[in-house]
Amino acid sequence: MKNNLIVGIIIGLVAGAGLFYFYDNSYKGNTYASGWQAAKKRLLETTPMYKVLENEEVKAVTGTVKSISGNVVSVKINSVEPLADPSLDIRDVTIENNTKIVIATLKGRDAFQKEIEDYQKEIQKIAKDGKGQMPKMPDQFIRTDGTKGDITASSTIVATAYGNIKTSKAFPALEITVQK
Repeated sequence: MKNNLIVGIIIGLVAGAGLFYFYDNSYKGNTYASGWQAAKKRLLETTPMYKVLENEEVKAVTGTVKSISGNVVSVKINSVEPLADPSLDIRDVTIENNTKIVIATLKGRDAFQKEIEDYQKEIQKIAKDGKGQMPKMPDQFIRTDGTKGDITASSTIVATAYGNIKTSKAFPALEITVQK
């Protein structure tokens, strides 16, 4: 009688554990997706900057040109959102007739440093006098007009869109800046 009771308890425990395992896993669905959503939720709860990024519109992407086919430039973007949809890592940017193309060439270090020093002097003067208009922050690039031919494979570009492209795989460009 005692042996039958022990065997019955063991069979019951094994059967219960097996049923729990299959029941629990059948409702989890895709465990990869569940983990992905749990990670995003955790980031939202613990990282204030991620919460800002999650709700922010994206109107420009930066990346490396992978290929050019006609008026479509495929760009491997540098995502600022760590858990962004990986299918959006390559964006197709369409160059339209009215797309402005700009060449941005890095200024020499000495010239840019001189502009920064002059800027800081102007800020200090305004702070001391208590009047005046804030000067424009120096730009480390010299910007000139460019053409579609200036965009080549492996170029680093910034493609600016007309609207929010956070979840867009392809979009027409308002402006493309090519960094030289």
